[in-house]
Amino acid sequence: MVSVRQYLIGEQGRLRTLWRLAIFAAIFAGGAALLIFLAEQYLDGAPKGSLARLGAVAIAAAVAVAVARLFLDRRSIASLGVAFGPGAIFDVFFGLFVSLLIMTAFFVLNLLNGLITVEGLSWWDAGEPDAALFSATLLALLARYALSAFWQELVLRGYIFQNLMDGLGKYFAVFSLCALSVLVNAVTPGATLSGNIISMLITLQLVYAYLASGRLWLPMGLHLGWTFAQGPVFGFPVNGVETPSLIAQSPAGVELLSGGADKSILMIPLLIAAFPLIWVYSRGRNKNT
Repeated sequence: MVSVRQYLIGEQGRLRTLWRLAIFAAIFAGGAALLIFLAEQYLDGAPKGSLARLGAVAIAAAVAVAVARLFLDRRSIASLGVAFGPGAIFDVFFGLFVSLLIMTAFFVLNLLNGLITVEGLSWWDAGEPDAALFSATLLALLARYALSAFWQELVLRGYIFQNLMDGLGKYFAVFSLCALSVLVNAVTPGATLSGNIISMLITLQLVYAYLASGRLWLPMGLHLGWTFAQGPVFGFPVNGVETPSLIAQSPAGVELLSGGADKSILMIPLLIAAFPLIWVYSRGRNKNT
């Protein structure tokens, strides 16, 4: 007969994987709720999508991961792949480069095939340039997407994925994150089959970037580059949300092709083509580290 202790505690003397994840989720959710409440009270209401609210979530994620990693996992925080150094900077910038390359190719494909109509550069208003104001807006958006990329990769590819991989195996962990991403995408308004495939491929790309490099900095760079280039640079909706963008454009074709980077089937081969780039880069980096 299995005792309560055997049900809770694994062979290594730690709480079993699912219990650790459940406690981590409770710490993260509670911390985020508290910090968001404080931000709403003292930082101009901290509306949804604001830097204050995203900062609160990012702090809650960092604290929850640190506490859970040290006291539940009994592992070092650095073992998650967040040790900072020159390699981290290279990883982030390469991730930014790959995502920008993908999104540039996607924009050019749309433009050449008449799937978007480009109105011009957004910083021009009635023929007068206002580059200073737009630059400030762009920097604010960069900060917002950087915070989102940081906490989501720390939580998803960091704590959750690595605990699932440690306790239940790599393939189950990969399947779980892909299934979660498809589920989240499927329940959003306007979800499509192509959007589900793209969501799965992005998740696979981020997981592969972590596995290939052994660090979270590369998926963080990919994540940030994807969202920032998608919205603020090229003017495609990010998760269905329009943002101020450098290039003002609008779709001019059927949604299956011109539905933006989250839905267009043109994005699928571009995402697949990024995998060998990540492999070559990570292989070269790992030889030197």
